[in-house]
Amino acid sequence: MAYRTSAGGQYGCPRCLRNLTSYLVGGFEVDACLTCGGLFIDNAASQELVRAFDRELVVLATTLGFGKGEALGPGVVLRNLSCPRCSAGLHPVTLPSAAVEIDVCAYDGTWFDANELPKVARAYRRAREGRPTDMAKDTLGEIFEGRFRG
Repeated sequence: MAYRTSAGGQYGCPRCLRNLTSYLVGGFEVDACLTCGGLFIDNAASQELVRAFDRELVVLATTLGFGKGEALGPGVVLRNLSCPRCSAGLHPVTLPSAAVEIDVCAYDGTWFDANELPKVARAYRRAREGRPTDMAKDTLGEIFEGRFRG
């Protein structure tokens, strides 16, 4: 179960620049944007996402993304996103297996726009189950395991 830990986070959304709200999900703190539906998970949670399907995290991401399309509307930052934790530039990473482009800070975590995290979680679950995927082209596991420093 996800527990809200603060009403107005200390961090700002990289997309719409609104305050992020923190949630405690499965022992990990997740920073979520209630406006655009995006969320930021730290590197430990990112590593866990690669290793196991976290139902609570997927439910939170799905709830946040409900009614929010993946197309970015007016008034949002499209490129050169900054990490909500350290303000360093986020590195865009394309994940063909999930058909998404996520934004990664190799030091602090990963930004998922609305509805992206469930797609990534399902793609990694398919790979763990041995079902055909395009995982060979993905670098997410390497990023989350700390081998990437962009």
